[in-house]
Parts: sequence; structure tokens; C-alpha cells
Amino acid sequence: MPKKKPKKGKPKVHKDLEGFEININEFGELKSNTSVEELNKFLNKKVDDKKLRDRDDLKEKWEEEWAEDEESEDDQVDEDVDPEKMEDIDDEDLEKLKSEDD
Repeated sequence: MPKKKPKKGKPKVHKDLEGFEININEFGELKSNTSVEELNKFLNKKVDDKKLRDRDDLKEKWEEEWAEDEESEDDQVDEDVDPEKMEDIDDEDLEKLKSEDD
């Protein structure tokens, strides 16, 4: 079976993680330009943990943070969207765009 060709360029990343790089040095240590605390904060906001999903004490905290996040994201303008072309987008196209963002 032929060897896979390496992909050129950098992968698409979430806007909060732009510029994030991680490497493994010759000793097997992870080296990153972002602190572990910042990564954990991002993951706590964006990734659902199945093991913690049903805990009531964490659910309230998560709902508060989620509401704050939603408010701040609503205030941001997506620079990639052309308002003139929005009229041509139907609900099906909108759902596809939303699923690509996730």
C-alpha cells in the first residue's frame, strides 16, 4: 500500500486557537506556544465531556458560561459573510454552513 503524502500548508483551526503550535522535542516532551491553562479553558468551553454531562453542580456553571459566550459571539461580525449574498442562502445552505463551523 502506498505511503500517504503529507498535506501542504496549515490546517484550519478555530479562531481562538489561531497561531497555536505544538511539537514534540527529542526527549518526548510537548512544546507549545500556548499554556496548558489556556488550552484547558478553550476545551472546557467548546468540548462536551460525556462523563461530566449529568453533574448538577457543573451544569449550572456551564450554563452560565455558555450564556456569556453566546452573548459575546452575537456581538461579533463574521467578516467572511457578504450581507448582499445572504438573501440567496436558504435554510438548507445555512445548516450546512453551521455544521462546517462546528
